[in-house]
Amino acid sequence: MTINKIMLETLRNQIGIDKEKFAQKLNLSISDYNLFEKNNNYEMFPAHAILKIREIMLEEERNNFEEYKNRFPVEKKGIFSSSKILAHFDKLADLLSSENQRDVGPITVEFHPTTACNHACPGCTFNTGNLTSDKRFNFDTDLLDNLIENFIEFKVRGIDISGGGEPLCHKEIGTIIDKFSQHFDTGLVTNGALFTDELMDITLKNCTWCRVSVDAGSQQVYNEMHGYNPNINFEKIVEIIKKLGQKKIETGSNTTLGVSFLLTPSNFMDVLPAINIFKNIPGLDYFQTKPIVLSPGTRLDLNMIFWDKRLFDLLATIGSYSTDTFNVFTLSYKFSDMILAESTGVPFDKCHGHPFYPTIAANGSILVCCHMLNNYFNGDFSGCYGKIDKDISFKDIWLNKSRFNVGKSVKTRFCPINCKLSETNKALQNFSIEKMQHLNFIN
Repeated sequence: MTINKIMLETLRNQIGIDKEKFAQKLNLSISDYNLFEKNNNYEMFPAHAILKIREIMLEEERNNFEEYKNRFPVEKKGIFSSSKILAHFDKLADLLSSENQRDVGPITVEFHPTTACNHACPGCTFNTGNLTSDKRFNFDTDLLDNLIENFIEFKVRGIDISGGGEPLCHKEIGTIIDKFSQHFDTGLVTNGALFTDELMDITLKNCTWCRVSVDAGSQQVYNEMHGYNPNINFEKIVEIIKKLGQKKIETGSNTTLGVSFLLTPSNFMDVLPAINIFKNIPGLDYFQTKPIVLSPGTRLDLNMIFWDKRLFDLLATIGSYSTDTFNVFTLSYKFSDMILAESTGVPFDKCHGHPFYPTIAANGSILVCCHMLNNYFNGDFSGCYGKIDKDISFKDIWLNKSRFNVGKSVKTRFCPINCKLSETNKALQNFSIEKMQHLNFIN
């Protein structure tokens, strides 16, 4: 855990005690505390004091959450509803049938066109900047037609084109978007920097939605979140988004356009500046903020404890910046899961929804979900169903008995907090017909 003077003083003021009592709380003498402060030498903070700081931060996080949770907006409808699984009763019926479980097809497929990326985000879920050459792939588009045929057969409904890497790095991304969109609702997640006029036109013609990952409201924070690159700056990204919105209006496109802000304890002060920039861009539909996705426990060592009360003040109020044409979304259920997971773990005992949201990696591997990608590239294949190629189809792998067993065997205690299937898994946690009696009498 990295410690600095501003962090300590903010924490001390928040809990409302003077410096001497704060030092005592950390099991330090006031003279030692003053010495660390005077020399700005917090790297030499003793381990017992660091552990105590972490303990105080977690307590503040819990207290803040309890105080503010009733003020958080709860997304029960709209783009980021937490109950979307209930719109797919036919898929649920097949999943709950002992005869048809293996046959049920995905609702959404996350598709990774490439592992390449033009950014170097320090908090990248997929660690793309450190991939060795043997782990760098571009999806073979010769496999696309057969994959689409299989998806149609399994009644797939949505394709989430994301990464993995930066989708726009794939040289044939325009063709990929066009082909998928002929049969399925298609969405695109991108950092936006590689948008050309042609790719903007293709996106606005074919995509149900497009979301640009921004995570900042200033150049300094953008550098911190996306990695410094002299050829890519925050102002350029804003101009690209403005152009995308302008084209949407000019073409009469129905594509929903949004920007996302992945929230950390270090960038939250940029949320309001970002909202004030993007809410004034014509054609842009929404601003989304949610906490960074991390594995249980790891956020304690990465300064990812949301202890600062100002952050919760912000989350409880930013919904008021919504207008008739621009929505500000706080995915509050993700904050709840993140904070509660430290004491109770993920809020489901198994991955009940694994058939509904698989990931196709850039090398053709079919994974339980996108969070299995790092494990896969590190030699852990437990979350991989198989790999498509010219001889092995998605259908071959999907109907294999072992595929369903792989999904059932996922050890959720190792799953990242706030995984994409979290809300589905919570909804299905107690929804098992085998355990129900007198089904025709609804209470």
